[in-house]
Amino acid sequence: MQTFHFVHEFQAPAMSTIFDAYFDPAFALVQDQEVEITERKVIEETASATEYYRLCRVVPKRQLPAIFKPLVAGELHYTEALRWFKNEHRMKLEIRPSLLKGRASFNVDYKLFDDGAAPRGWRRIRRVYEGNVAIDVPLLGGRIEKGVIADMEGSLRTTAQSTQAWIDANRPRPD
Repeated sequence: MQTFHFVHEFQAPAMSTIFDAYFDPAFALVQDQEVEITERKVIEETASATEYYRLCRVVPKRQLPAIFKPLVAGELHYTEALRWFKNEHRMKLEIRPSLLKGRASFNVDYKLFDDGAAPRGWRRIRRVYEGNVAIDVPLLGGRIEKGVIADMEGSLRTTAQSTQAWIDANRPRPD
């Protein structure tokens, strides 16, 4: 098992603005295109005043190299179970790839922190994205985990930039 810890900073009116971007359907499509997700299908969804749950089936454009094809039945996809704890400004994600018959898992804790005033009336919002990747395959598991984390780092960098662009375009700064 390999752990990861990524931090990105945004300037926004409030922490809720980051979640507004995350759950905006049109923006979600843009971000999926940026990180090469070809399909995201909501399987289950429930919401209350304090919590939101969504289970999706996600198909990435990038498929596994031929050497790993025997580990996957059909096209590579994963399920993403997301639980948003609204009052705590955090989400838990459990990602289960279609490969390895349950011997691969990703667990993510996504948290937001208000780090104080930013220029022109906004706030500095820090996003911490941390967790672990476990691939239970003798000899290859560690290499695959490192590759997944490197890919995740690049995707998160891309989505952080586009999230800030969405905030700037959709939440004008006060003058």
